[in-house]
Amino acid sequence: MEIIVEVEGNLSVRINPECEEGHVIKLLHPTNNVFIPRYAKYKFKKYKIFFIEPYAFSNQQIESIEFPKNSSMLTFSSYCFQGTRLQKLQIPCDLSSLQDNWCADVYDLNDIDVSKKNIYFTYYENRYLIGKDSFLSKVQNKLHYARFDILDAPIPPFITILKHYSFGNHPQLRSITFSEDSELTTIQSFVIYNSPIQCLILPPKLSMIYKENFVKTPFLFDIRVSCHNGIYQVLDDRCLYRKSDKNSMNFDNFQLAPRDIERIEIQSFVTSISSYAFYQCNRLKEISFDCDSNLEVIYDFAFAFSSMQNNVVFPESLKDLRTGCLSDVLNVESFEFRANSISIANFSFNPVAWDALESLLYIAMPVLALLYIRDYMVTPGKKVMEFFIYVVLFIDIAYIVLQGLGVLDGELIQEGFRIVLPIIFVFAAAALFYEVRLCRDKITMAVLGSALLFTFFAGIGRSWYVSTGNYSVDIFNFGFCIFIFVQYGVVLVRAKAAYKRAREAKHMERELAENKIAMMVSQIQPHFLYNSISCIRELCLSNPEKAYDALAQLSHFLRGNMDSLSSSAPIPFTRELRHVKNYLALEQLRFEELLQVDYQLEITEFYIPALTLQPLVENAVRYGIRRKTGGGTVFISTREEKNNIVITVSDTGVGFDVKQKEMAGDDKTHIGMMNVRERLVRQCNGTMEVNSVPGEGTVVNIYIPKT
Repeated sequence: MEIIVEVEGNLSVRINPECEEGHVIKLLHPTNNVFIPRYAKYKFKKYKIFFIEPYAFSNQQIESIEFPKNSSMLTFSSYCFQGTRLQKLQIPCDLSSLQDNWCADVYDLNDIDVSKKNIYFTYYENRYLIGKDSFLSKVQNKLHYARFDILDAPIPPFITILKHYSFGNHPQLRSITFSEDSELTTIQSFVIYNSPIQCLILPPKLSMIYKENFVKTPFLFDIRVSCHNGIYQVLDDRCLYRKSDKNSMNFDNFQLAPRDIERIEIQSFVTSISSYAFYQCNRLKEISFDCDSNLEVIYDFAFAFSSMQNNVVFPESLKDLRTGCLSDVLNVESFEFRANSISIANFSFNPVAWDALESLLYIAMPVLALLYIRDYMVTPGKKVMEFFIYVVLFIDIAYIVLQGLGVLDGELIQEGFRIVLPIIFVFAAAALFYEVRLCRDKITMAVLGSALLFTFFAGIGRSWYVSTGNYSVDIFNFGFCIFIFVQYGVVLVRAKAAYKRAREAKHMERELAENKIAMMVSQIQPHFLYNSISCIRELCLSNPEKAYDALAQLSHFLRGNMDSLSSSAPIPFTRELRHVKNYLALEQLRFEELLQVDYQLEITEFYIPALTLQPLVENAVRYGIRRKTGGGTVFISTREEKNNIVITVSDTGVGFDVKQKEMAGDDKTHIGMMNVRERLVRQCNGTMEVNSVPGEGTVVNIYIPKT
C-alpha cells in the first residue's frame, strides 16, 4: 500500500510503508527554491527520501534544489527536471544514480555543488559533471552534464561515454573536441540536440554514436575524425561515414552530412543512410545516386526538413524506407522509385500496384458520393442518381477487368471517364436542384444544397480544364470544403439529437424503475395494515382490554412509521427495527407466551429498504409460530462479514418445503417476500436466501453489500 504525504509544505512524497522509503513525485506550489529533506514523516514514523520520480519538477519555474548534509537521496530519475530553468543544483552525499535523460531540456544550469562526501560524482574543472561507469568502478569516466554557458568543449581524455543530453539545448556551444589519447567510445542520444554547434571532432576509439544526436543541429558544418579511427571516417565530400561491420573494408553507412551541403552524389559502396543524416540541410539543392548504387535502406527522418530543388530518382536497389525518412522535404519536385517493391515503415509498397490503386480510387470516389447523396432524395431525381451510379460502377468494373487482363491501358479508361464526368455533373446538378426546391427538412436541405454547390464548383473546374488545359485545384477544393464542412455540421447536429434521446430514454427508465418500486411498496402497505386490523378485530371479541392496548400500539406504530410506508429509498436499520418491535408487540398481545422474541444485534448502523424486515417477521409469526402447537420463538440477528452485512430472521415454527413453494408461484401469502427480494436487488444490490425444514423451522438471510 502506498501513501501520499505533504513534506515541507510544498512537496508531495509517495510513501511505501513496506519498503520504508519515500519518493518525491511533484511540487505542490510554485517556488524558486526547493529544499528536499532527509525524511518524510507519517504517523510519527520517519521514511527516508531516496528517489525523485520522473517529471516530478517538470516545467516548474525553480532556480535551485538543495538537500541537507545527511540527505538520503540516491537517484535522480529520467526527465525529473525537464523544462526547468534550474540554475543551481546540489548533488547530495549518497546520490549514486543519474538515470538516462535526467537533465533533458534543463536550461541555465551552471552552478553544480557536489557534496565532498559523494564518491560517485565530481564537478570537474567547474565545467563537467562526471561520474563512475558503475558502482564498483574506481574511475569517473562518464560525462553526465556540461555547464549551460559553455562555448568550446575539449573533452577530458579519460571520459569514455557522453551521456544523454549532456550538451543538449546549450545555446552558446560552438565545438566539441577530443585529443588523440581520448578513451571515448560512445556518444549517447541527444548529446548535442538543439545546439548551435559548428565543429565536431571525433576521437580514435569512438565506435558508437546514437542516431538522435544530430536532431536540430543546423550549424554543424565542420565534421572531423581522427585518422586512427577504424569505424568512422570523413571522405572527400565532407560527410561522415561509418562501417556497419568493423571487419569490413567499406564505410557503407552514410552517417551525417554537413548542414551547409549543396550537392552530393551517394557513392555505390553506401548501403544505408542513417537517421537524421540530412536533417535540416536547407541548402541542399541536388542529390543523386551512383549508377550501380547498392543503397538498400533509408532510416528514420534521414531527409526530414531538408530542401531539394530537383527531381530525386532513387536507385533500383532501394528496398526499405523507414518512418518519416522523406517527411517535410521542402521544394522537391518529385520522388521517383525504380524498385519493383519497397517496404515503407515496415509496410510493403509496390509502385505499380499503388498507381493502379490510385486510379481505382479516382473513379470509385464518385460512386461513394452519389450513394451518400441518394439516401437523402425522395423525388424522381433519386432515379437519375441511381442511373449514374450504375454508369460509374460499369466504368469501374470495366477498368478492373480490362486493366487486370492487360487488354486496355487503364489511362484510356480514365480519359473516357473524364469525358463522361461532365455529363454526370449536369444531370446530377439538375436532379439536386429539383430536390432542393421541394425539400422541407433542414438537414436534408443542407446536405443536398452543399452537394449542389460542390457539383457547381466541380463543373467550373472541369470547364476551366477543357478551355485552358490546366485543372484548377483551388476551385474544386473550395466546393469540396463547403461540402465537407456541411457534413461535419450534420454529424454534430445528429450526435446532439442522439445524445438528447439517450438522456430522455435513461430518464424514462429511471422513472419506470421508481414507479415499479412505489407500486411494490403500495402492495405491502395495505397488506400489513390488513393483518394488523384483523388482529385487533379478533381481540375485540376475545379480550376487549387487550384490544384497547393493541389499538394504542397500532397508533404509535402508524404515527412513527408513516414515512417508512411510502419510502422508495433505503432507511436506517434502527427505524425498521422499531417498526418490527411495534408489530411484534401487537402480536404478543394476542399470542402472549406462545410467541417469544430473541434479539441478537451485533451491528445496527446501516441502511436497508423500507419494509424489508417486517414482512419476514410477519411470515415467521403467521406461517411458522402460529401454526405450531405450543408456539415458538422468532430470532432476529445481525452480524458483519468481510464484504456484507447479514440480517437473519429465523423461527422454530412448522417450516415448509422450499421447492414446493417456488413451484407454487401463485401463493399470495408470500407476495411480500417476493417484493422484498426484488427491492433488495434494486435499491442496494442485496440478496435474500431462504432455507426451511418441515417440522423444524425457517431461516431467512439477507445480505447487504457494504459499499
